[in-house]
Formats: sequence, C-alpha cells, structure tokens
Amino acid sequence: MTLSREYAAAAAPDPASFYASAASLKAVHDWTFLLGPNFMLGINTMLYSYIFYKSRLVPRFIPILGMTGSVLVFLCALLVMFGVFTQLSVWGAVLALPVAANE
Repeated sequence: MTLSREYAAAAAPDPASFYASAASLKAVHDWTFLLGPNFMLGINTMLYSYIFYKSRLVPRFIPILGMTGSVLVFLCALLVMFGVFTQLSVWGAVLALPVAANE
C-alpha cells in the first residue's frame, strides 16, 4: 500500500523503479510463504514426532505418520522451490495430507 501511495503521489513517477520494488516485495512474500509453512512445518513435525516416538507417550503409528508426513512436506517445499509445481496445487495438498492427519 505504501508503494502504491508513493507512486500515485509522485509528480512524474518513473515506473521502472516502482515495478522493481514491487517485484522484489512480491518475491520476499513468496519465499517467506514457502519457507515458513513448508520448510519449518517439516522440521517442526519431524522433531516432535521423533520425541513422541522415543518417549512412547502416544501410540507408535501417530509419530510414524508424523515423520512420514514431515518428509513429504519437506519434499513438497523442495519441489516448489525448484519449480516442479506451484505451492497451492493438488500435489501440494496431497503431500500435506499425512501431516494434516497427524495434527
């Protein structure tokens, strides 16, 4: 919003600089959305599933499902990062199903 207001308020705006700023802000948003929900979810799920598996606080199939799901979510993040498919796709949802079931 600030970038839009500055563009509108400029007397003779140079659109190239505003387009470059907008593209960089969108890239930061996209990478943050990739790293937060996918990579960190995979790492976090692996850690607490391993702890539950070793401590035997819950039935064994629950942490095994969590560890399997964390690997799949992490794999999904890598595939999105390398452009195999988009983050909001059918494959992304399918790879996230085991983590959703674990949660």
